[in-house]
Amino acid sequence: MPSWSVAISGGGHRASLFGLGALQYLADAGLNTEVTSIASVSGGSLTNGYVGAHLDYSTVSGPQFEAAVAPLVKRCAVQGTVQWAPQAVALLAGIGLGVLVAIGAWFLPVAGWLRLVLCLLGLVLALGLLEARSVVADRIFRRLLFTGPDGNAIRLAELSESVTHVLCATEVQSKVHAYLSRAFAYSYEFGTSTGAGNLELSTAVQASACFPGGFPPRSLSAAKLGFSTPDRSTLWLVDGGVYDNMGEQWAQRFVSRMKGNAELAAVAGVAPDNLLVVNASAREGWAAAPALMRVPLLGELLTLLREKGILYQVGTTNRRSGLIRQFDTVRLGLALPVGPQRDALLASAGLNGALTHIATDPRWPSTARLPSPSEQAACLEVAAKLAAFADQSWIDEARTLSDKVPTTLAKVGRDPAAALLWLGYVLTMANLHIFFGAPLYDLPTKQRFQALTD
Repeated sequence: MPSWSVAISGGGHRASLFGLGALQYLADAGLNTEVTSIASVSGGSLTNGYVGAHLDYSTVSGPQFEAAVAPLVKRCAVQGTVQWAPQAVALLAGIGLGVLVAIGAWFLPVAGWLRLVLCLLGLVLALGLLEARSVVADRIFRRLLFTGPDGNAIRLAELSESVTHVLCATEVQSKVHAYLSRAFAYSYEFGTSTGAGNLELSTAVQASACFPGGFPPRSLSAAKLGFSTPDRSTLWLVDGGVYDNMGEQWAQRFVSRMKGNAELAAVAGVAPDNLLVVNASAREGWAAAPALMRVPLLGELLTLLREKGILYQVGTTNRRSGLIRQFDTVRLGLALPVGPQRDALLASAGLNGALTHIATDPRWPSTARLPSPSEQAACLEVAAKLAAFADQSWIDEARTLSDKVPTTLAKVGRDPAAALLWLGYVLTMANLHIFFGAPLYDLPTKQRFQALTD
């Protein structure tokens, strides 16, 4: 039986819900039994961490999966996580109070030295609370999503064993991913540790979702994670999407990463045969430059923030194009007669797989670029299912609603949440049916996914 690795991209709650839709289809189709690893970054790590903490994905049925993830769907859709949580509001109020004290001190009818002291105290309060944003987000994630029935924080060691759930962050000193999972932590410059299981799951998820500008870098003690690198005492972690916003590098480089690393190979799980990439990173359109960009220094900072977004977009676009070429090359190789040419092409191409991309039009099926008669036939079957769907307006509405969901940790709304779940489900089903012969069902209804938010 072929093994699959699933990669879930970043994108806040948009990615969390889109990834859930893809995982729901796999569970409905019974393909979850072939999934041996799930890697994720940022918003995708909310889904990956939640699934790993609250169920055994390799054995769960479709209805069981749907019931188990309903609290996460409701949280993303109508409640939100970090944004406007009581701790976040208190943090913002404290920062505002610090700024108010720092400024207001100069208008008080007191001695000059006291004004200076009050100003410094206000600045210390504001800056200290600003630096605490990552820790506060960690505590919010823990309280809302990653606490066990006993009321205690769920730790990495408590993740399900049958699937390797890998939470990807970016280590800024080494400039590559740091991987956190149940049985190991791994980073190129720090090596392999099998002693990270006591780390709270919420901390690993927050480090994976620690996007620059929203949260300060998360520092974790190398020794407490079990790394034995005396000259490198601290990991500085930011959003995994800084390095790879689709999370696909865990599977892509799995085999080469295991070579010469017996310690990691012993705990990292099974090498995947195929890769499903669930990408919720949509292309950003036109955004007019604000007048403040003309202000010296401030304009440079605003430009830098936009440059960060461009780098994210370009990196993801190039990786996505590379994945499509890779998968097409593998399928071309598989169609060749058995022999040296076929073997050489398959050995150089990489993993086979499929890309579920959020920007894809649900009505995309076309046989124009499919060389295989079986793929063309499967494509026509998907088109027939789309044409037979009773709620044709929902197909277009789901695409429109998903386009409008920003990268956010606030509630996205019931209809947009249903749209993201529906798109993730349908696009994954279409891709896997056409390219791998996976089961093709009648399209799920809008009401099925809306019910999860009740």
